[in-house]
Amino acid sequence: MKKNLFSTVLLTAVLAGLSATEAPAQTATGQSEEKTRKTPALTSKVYEKLSSAQKAVDEESFASALSALNALAGQTGKRALNSYELANVFNLKAFVLFSQDKLSESVKIYRKVIAQPDIPLALEQNTRFTISQILMMQEQWQPALQELNKWFKLATTVGSNAFVMRAQVHYQLQNHDRALRDINKAISLYENKGKVAKEQWLSLARFLYHKKGNLKAAVTTLNKLLIHYPKKMYWLQLAYLHSELGQEKKQLSALESAYIQGLLDKEKELTNLAYLYLNASTPHKAAVLLEKAINNKHLKPSTRNLELLANAWRQAQELDKAVDVMEKVAPVSDKGELWIQLGNIYFDSEHYDKAIQAFKSGLAKEGVRRTDLAQMSLGMAQFNQKEYQAARRSFLLAKKDKRSTSTAKKWLTHLKKTEQREAALQ
Repeated sequence: MKKNLFSTVLLTAVLAGLSATEAPAQTATGQSEEKTRKTPALTSKVYEKLSSAQKAVDEESFASALSALNALAGQTGKRALNSYELANVFNLKAFVLFSQDKLSESVKIYRKVIAQPDIPLALEQNTRFTISQILMMQEQWQPALQELNKWFKLATTVGSNAFVMRAQVHYQLQNHDRALRDINKAISLYENKGKVAKEQWLSLARFLYHKKGNLKAAVTTLNKLLIHYPKKMYWLQLAYLHSELGQEKKQLSALESAYIQGLLDKEKELTNLAYLYLNASTPHKAAVLLEKAINNKHLKPSTRNLELLANAWRQAQELDKAVDVMEKVAPVSDKGELWIQLGNIYFDSEHYDKAIQAFKSGLAKEGVRRTDLAQMSLGMAQFNQKEYQAARRSFLLAKKDKRSTSTAKKWLTHLKKTEQREAALQ
C-alpha cells in the first residue's frame, strides 16, 4: 500500500533515461536556476541490467533485485558506472528497500542518489520529495521539512499537494502560522482553477484559524465546509464558534439547521438547543423539541428533562401540558423544588387549592431552592382562597428571609386592609 505514495514517474525515469541536458529549473517564485546540468549518458548494458532488476521488483523478487543492483554498483575499473548510472541504481535499490518496509535504509540509499554529481534536476526533485515523504511516515518532522524546503527551491512548479504536505509538517512542528500560510496557498491554487478545495484542507485551515484566535476566519472556513461537505460536526463547530463570539442568534440558527436536517440525536445537543430556544423567547419550540425527543427516545424521561419540558410548556402558556408533565414527575421525586414548580403552575392556572397542597408538599421536603419564595407563593394562594390566617403565617415565615422581607411586608399590609374592608362590609 505504501508504494502508492510515490509517483511512477520516478521509476520510469530511471529506465527510460533523461536527456543529457535539461531546461533551467524554476523555483516556487518562478525564478530560473542559473546553471543547466549536463548529465552523463546511460549505457545500453546498464540500461538492460536495470530493466532486468526492475522486472524482478515487479515480480517482488526483492532479494534477486538487490543482488543485481549491488553487483552493478560494485563494478570497478573500466566497468565502473558513471554518476548518472549510479544514481539510477541507487534509486531503484532504495525503492526495493522501501517496498520491504526498510524505511531508514531506504532513506540512506535515496540520499546516495542526490549525492551523485550532475544528475538530472528532475531526478533530484523527485528523490528529495520521496525522502520527505518517507521521513513524514517515520514522523521525523524536522528532517522532512528540510528536504521539502530544498525541493521547493528546485521545483519548476509547485502544486497544491506540495503546500498541503508542508503545511502538515509545520503543523506537527507547532509552526501554526507557517502551516496556515501553506494550507491557504494550497486552497487558493485549487480554487483559482475552479476546483473545490478538499475537505481535509479546509478542516485544517479552520482548526488553525481557531488555534490562532481568528474566530471570524474560522467561521468563514466552516461555511465553506458546510456548502461543499455538509456534516453534523461542522454544524456543531459553527454553533460553538458563534457562541464564543457571543452571537447567540447565529448559534441558535446553526443548531436549528442541524436539527431540521435530523442531525441532532444526542441528549446534550438537544437540550442545548432547547435552552437556546428558551433564551430566544421561543418556549413553544423548546417544548415541542423536548417532547418529540422524549417520545423518540433520543432524550431520557429523567426528572431533569421533564422539569425542563414542564417549564417550557409553562413559559409557552400551555399550562395544561405543563401540569400533565409535572404531575408525573413531582410525586416520584425526592426534590421539594419540583412540588414548588407544580404549585406555581397550578397558581398560574388559578387552581389555588391544588397549588396550596403542592406548595405544602414541597416545603415538607428538602431541596427547595428558595423557601422564602415558596412561602410567599403559598401565602398568595391561601390569600386567593380567603384562608387569611394561614396566609398571614406564610408571609411571616417568608419575612424572616431578608430577600423577601419587603415583599412580605407589603402583602401583610394588603392582607390586613383586605380583612378590615371585608369586616366593614359584613
